[in-house]
Amino acid sequence: MEYAIAALDIGKTNKKLVVYTPDLEPVHTSRQSVPCITQNGLEVEDTASLRSWLVDALSCAASHYPVRAIAVAAHGATFACLGQDGRLAFPVLSYTNEPGEDFHRAFFDRYGPASELQARTATLELPALINLAQGIEYARGRFPDEMRRASAILFYPQYFGYLLTGRVAAELTYAGSHTYLWDFGATRWSELARQMGVDQLLPLHPGQPWDVLGTLSAEMAEATGLSREVMVTLGIHDSNASLLPYLLRTTDDFVLNSTGTWCVAMHNETEVRFAPDEIGAAVYYNITAFGNPLKSANLMAGLEYDSFARCFTELFSVLPQSAYDPELYRRVVAEKRCFVLPGIVANSGQYPRSRAAVFIDGNRIEFEQLGASPDQFASIDAEQLYAALNLSLAIQTRVALTRAGLRPGTAVFTEGGFRNNEAYLALLTALLPGNPSYITSLDEATAFGAAITAKVAYERIAPSAVTGLYDIETRLVPETRLDGIEEYATMFDRLARSGS
Repeated sequence: MEYAIAALDIGKTNKKLVVYTPDLEPVHTSRQSVPCITQNGLEVEDTASLRSWLVDALSCAASHYPVRAIAVAAHGATFACLGQDGRLAFPVLSYTNEPGEDFHRAFFDRYGPASELQARTATLELPALINLAQGIEYARGRFPDEMRRASAILFYPQYFGYLLTGRVAAELTYAGSHTYLWDFGATRWSELARQMGVDQLLPLHPGQPWDVLGTLSAEMAEATGLSREVMVTLGIHDSNASLLPYLLRTTDDFVLNSTGTWCVAMHNETEVRFAPDEIGAAVYYNITAFGNPLKSANLMAGLEYDSFARCFTELFSVLPQSAYDPELYRRVVAEKRCFVLPGIVANSGQYPRSRAAVFIDGNRIEFEQLGASPDQFASIDAEQLYAALNLSLAIQTRVALTRAGLRPGTAVFTEGGFRNNEAYLALLTALLPGNPSYITSLDEATAFGAAITAKVAYERIAPSAVTGLYDIETRLVPETRLDGIEEYATMFDRLARSGS
């Protein structure tokens, strides 16, 4: 082949390197699990193991393929701080570190209420250190001397770019990913970033994912066997990489429903705007690879499903039911006896006031008490509970899709794990009769999106030039009619909003 592209997909635990041909066909994949490690009571990214894996994976690719371009996609909420010597000033903190309520309270006391910051920076309040500005503030308290002597802060994709090239840069999709650091209206670092002094440690003008960062450093070229002429792009936030193939391929209006532990609804917009009931809920904006606002709304549907299903399985010794039984769902919806309410993770999702519980015949059973007394479930069976769980997730998804920008006629593309839940998909069509619903399949979507940016950069072409090289497999989900589902959804909404 004329040349090959190496696309790095740096997930939270699982890392991949996928080699693509110029026609964006995958020909080789290297995978490695690199979990966090603990140092001095903190969860940190194992950057030493990561660098070792990176060198080995690129060396393997170099021995078989003419790699000429590299792109990196990486998970969010993570940064690396460089000292004056160009090395890490302190370990790369995992966003899973929980600093405690006192820290969060002090952060918002100092920089403004969470609702104001959401309106100003399009960032919602998230737990632990998932807001990147909070991660930097926490590091300032744990590593004050190192932060004072810092020479640069790198977002995570650009940290890997730095390992490859020795060059420092920033990029828009990561800058705008629930960081509190980007002003969407003024298209510059936010007032909070200036208050923190972070703007002094970040490049003045973040670029786009297909901009060229540089070529391989002499050290990395020698370590991998690759040419020093191998080009490295700026990198991209992982969910934006997954979205890019859809943005390029689909001209009609659509919302991408990306499902898994986190389910994220994403819709391309022209401006940043919040409805009153979206402030305080899990609604925020990212930035697409093209620099446009990407309205997003999320919920931890995968976690909710797994947590409740585990309890129901223990209670009834019946495995989760994902098949759609029309008669069962007609009965559950008509009777309105049973509801599964969200809130496994407090203050998250589309109903931040809701607390996880099962509501049966007017009686509320807190999630923590589900296994305490099986007699509480004497009037209900496992199938009804699983049906209520799927209804709960479908209703929450509709709220997220609507808040992300779903309009009459907007198509819904569902990718990820919930593609395999027949009941969830059927219920979503019943809740959205005016919106065509599809399940999609795109292998290694994150790596594929990153590879597109490398091809665009290497060949110096417009992103639209790649659209004829690939297809996204789609299958229309048949529309389901379920009388009474709107009344059921209204009662669910009232219970979830009440917080009790």
